[in-house]
Amino acid sequence: MNKKLFISTLSILLWGNNISAQDTKISFETSEGFNLGNFNGQKGWSNWGYVDAAHSQVVNTIATDGTNSVAVIDDEAQEENWGGIFYNAPAYRKMSISADVYLDNLNSSDYDMLTLYTMDVEEYERLGGFYYSYDASLEVGDDTTTVTKT
Repeated sequence: MNKKLFISTLSILLWGNNISAQDTKISFETSEGFNLGNFNGQKGWSNWGYVDAAHSQVVNTIATDGTNSVAVIDDEAQEENWGGIFYNAPAYRKMSISADVYLDNLNSSDYDMLTLYTMDVEEYERLGGFYYSYDASLEVGDDTTTVTKT
């Protein structure tokens, strides 16, 4: 059974050093430059790991704002491997991210969601994010401080 993760609306609030707050809302609509189908390469987004064109799609289902969302679909042949979608966001002094997320099946998969990383000496350092565990727990935090909710 294919498990799906839907990202319906992604809102990003950014602050630069001398820039006032900007609110950017992405709902993956045609009017924003997104097209139904292969998500990879659209508007600066990429796939990584096992997630390929067949496993990340802009679809017109389960939207909370507009009509489109992004579906990341598991690949049972790659069950032990990681993959996902990626966006190289600009570096800002402060950033706030929120998203509407739909998981179609609990107790079966791990999802590292909306995680912010920085590159430090050729290693990624986790700045913060959400980790949905196969046991239906949710971890929120960074590399040093994590809170787990079950």
